Amino acid sequence: MIQYQDEHLMISCAHCFDKEGAHNLFVGGNQVFHIDRSVLTTQLPPGVDRVNDPVDFAVVLLQPNEVANLSARTLFIPEGAIEGPMAEDLSDDFGVFGFLGHHNEVDTVNGTLEANAVEFPAKKTHKFQTRQTRAHPTWYLPLMFEPGEIKKSLPPNFDIRRLGGMSGGPIFRYSNDGLRSLAGIAIEHHPSRKRQVLLGLRSCVIRNLLTRWWPKIGQSASSNASTLPQGSNIHSTSSSA
Repeated sequence: MIQYQDEHLMISCAHCFDKEGAHNLFVGGNQVFHIDRSVLTTQLPPGVDRVNDPVDFAVVLLQPNEVANLSARTLFIPEGAIEGPMAEDLSDDFGVFGFLGHHNEVDTVNGTLEANAVEFPAKKTHKFQTRQTRAHPTWYLPLMFEPGEIKKSLPPNFDIRRLGGMSGGPIFRYSNDGLRSLAGIAIEHHPSRKRQVLLGLRSCVIRNLLTRWWPKIGQSASSNASTLPQGSNIHSTSSSA
């Protein structure tokens, strides 16, 4: 949940919203509610499915009653705390925040959501590379994720081997003076590496997309479309990110 240009937005991975053009989003606030309207998502390149979306980003504009509902229990990340482009990472201390799917129960019949949030410490890795990170190295933030070390500080029954549910969660950077900024959102988990990696989409790309999509974000509140139209996809909007 972020504030941007005096509006309140919910941002996440496109694959968390978009199931072949449809979504059923259940949001926990002071009172649970559904998002049953248009969500803007990055449009897929030809022949690519959502699992392999190179950017995997989505946003929905929240209504005033939803903002009031969420504000009773949630703090929105202010625009000033959302990182822009930077020449280098001044701190390698990060935290990945989210809700593991197997530790959070949704009861759509009774309208309840058991929410158990967790934040994992992580360090940037300079060795991880994929075709997409090599093509656009400034778009991504690869973080080392070491379950064995993290588990030592968690309750014995807290399973962190499965990370379903962490997608779209904020990645916070912690500075040496204790300040926190939004460095990006988690988009992929790479468990096959010797040291597991969580791949983040950097906040500079998110800012770029939000700025270029801004007219469409306002229109999306009353639109029935679930994706941006041709001509507004990731390849034309974020090439300068």
